[in-house]
Amino acid sequence: MSEQELSPECIRVAVLLLGLDRDGLQRTQSEVCKHSGMSKSAVSKHVARMMESEYICKATMGRQNVLYDKGKRYSILESQMDLKVMTNMVIEAMNSLNRGPVTTSAKSDGPPMAVKLHIPGSSCRFKVLKEGCIEETQFKDGFPPQQIFGKNGKRKSGLRGSEDWDGIFSLASEKGTHRYSIRYQRTKNNRTFYVDEMEGVMMTKYESLDKEIVRRKFLASCFPMLAWLEKHAGWEFEKDDTGNYLMLNEIRLDRIHFVGVGPVFDLMMECCGNKKFGVSGETGAWIDASPGHNEMEFGSQEYVASVIALPGTTSDVRRMSGDLDEMRSDIERTKAEHEAMLAKVNSMGLILGKTVDALHDTVKVVGTIAEAQNTAVKELSVNVANNNGTVNRYVPSDDEKCRGMFG
Repeated sequence: MSEQELSPECIRVAVLLLGLDRDGLQRTQSEVCKHSGMSKSAVSKHVARMMESEYICKATMGRQNVLYDKGKRYSILESQMDLKVMTNMVIEAMNSLNRGPVTTSAKSDGPPMAVKLHIPGSSCRFKVLKEGCIEETQFKDGFPPQQIFGKNGKRKSGLRGSEDWDGIFSLASEKGTHRYSIRYQRTKNNRTFYVDEMEGVMMTKYESLDKEIVRRKFLASCFPMLAWLEKHAGWEFEKDDTGNYLMLNEIRLDRIHFVGVGPVFDLMMECCGNKKFGVSGETGAWIDASPGHNEMEFGSQEYVASVIALPGTTSDVRRMSGDLDEMRSDIERTKAEHEAMLAKVNSMGLILGKTVDALHDTVKVVGTIAEAQNTAVKELSVNVANNNGTVNRYVPSDDEKCRGMFG
């Protein structure tokens, strides 16, 4: 199988099989068929060819519920998973987010974006009251032995003469296959069992957390593993007064990290070159490059909320961008109206100025006329006064007297 023979369908099978999609969970062939709608024969054909080319390899033994991991030549397969494939997955996730609530029949197997809780360097710890089978367990109903730690699971004695076993346990259920990292530590005075669900403690939506919520989430993730060990392998673990398993960990919210799961976070890591970025616990976000798959981690709930809200924020920005364009048009229109009004005001100002000047000239003329009138009145008053004295001293002549006018 050459590099050129990798079809989009084959790449899709690899993405779902290795858990490289938005759910971030490894799948069996049956789960890939259910998730993708492909036939069993088609999926089996692609898996067989990728196994033959060492692109993938089995992560668990057996013939049923087999999980797969990256093979020796995975880099060749990875080179075919170009940015276009991841971009299409992001678009698919965004569309499913923007569609809102869906019916049960149309509901996807997992959220397009999710967050899992992570306690750095710590697994859930439980006190062992009764030690059961360590290497493998024998079923009474005829099933083949189930490996727990296996013959090679025991490690060299640690500090204070402790004996340690560790391994990976795959537990199949109706909801899918879950993988647990388990460890058993036995000392002279204590026996402690460590459980860590490798898929992580998921948060399907952003929610406010407190110590009790975090404790319950981690306890719920460990419950299937502990219950299986008690039922089938003879183990017994300490429980509290309510009958629930007693987790020994001290929950500190300041030590909890949030790990992004889904194509949006994958694309963020792609943009950072899939290399270590930022400082764990000291920056808002960073890429954890510790053994295993790279992960985008966050140090605060607020940062997680901002990232999960990106699709809504993008929608708001686009809507605001449209509103901004409309506001710009309104501003340009208002500016034009303002300039027209300003020109009109300037024109009216010129007219008013000319009118004021004309009125000023008129006032001057009226003042001149008034002054002339005052002068004329004064002259008339003087003339009248002069004439009054002559009229009062009038004396008739002798002829007038003879004609008897004054006789």
